[in-house]
Amino acid sequence: MKKYLNYSLIGILALIPVVVILQIVLFVKDRLSDLFQFVYGYSDNYVVTFLLFAASFAMITYIGHRVSLGRFSIIAGFEHLIERIPLLSTIYRVTKKLVNMIAGHQLQEPREVVYVEYPKEGIWVPAY
Repeated sequence: MKKYLNYSLIGILALIPVVVILQIVLFVKDRLSDLFQFVYGYSDNYVVTFLLFAASFAMITYIGHRVSLGRFSIIAGFEHLIERIPLLSTIYRVTKKLVNMIAGHQLQEPREVVYVEYPKEGIWVPAY
């Protein structure tokens, strides 16, 4: 019986990433559908809606190109402004690290390993 419970637990843990990805895909699909209906509601013309989406895509692609070259100062200015706001800076840094991790960008390599007294006195754990 224990063996079957272990297998069922492993199966559940194996399906969690798949379910999370499906939820993200469904969420994005719903948001894009809502956005399309919102834009289409203004013009009632598919050509105008398509042109707005194409222009938006072109602008986002241009911004991505400039950021990848390190030549887009608006993003740097925005980051500098966000770094001054305590709670938002933490959220922004964590989000940026998460996006970089998902996108496959290398994070900084740890420089050295140290021991930190955590979670209570007398217990030392390695940290970077």
